[in-house]
Amino acid sequence: MNIEKLKALALSATHGPWEFSRDSWTVTTPDCDGDIGVYIPESDTDTTGEFIAATNPDVVLAMIDELERRQAKIDALMLEYCPGEMTAEQMAEWKRHQKKEAS
Repeated sequence: MNIEKLKALALSATHGPWEFSRDSWTVTTPDCDGDIGVYIPESDTDTTGEFIAATNPDVVLAMIDELERRQAKIDALMLEYCPGEMTAEQMAEWKRHQKKEAS
């Protein structure tokens, strides 16, 4: 999973709220202009459209922030209690998180 790419996509996507319409089987935003939207085939269940609408950019960004916060906590605990077991990649990632938090 490429979190940085997902974050960039979420930042550049149309922000919500997103809405699912059972009448037109589309996911749209209030700024949606007519034919713009995501069409959900009628063969899919209502939950597919609801899921797509619920997974708007703001939700994705909040999930990424939470994931990064938890990973930073794990890295800090590893550094404190078992630094010898951290791989070079984990150590580099921890340093990246530290620089990010400092800025």
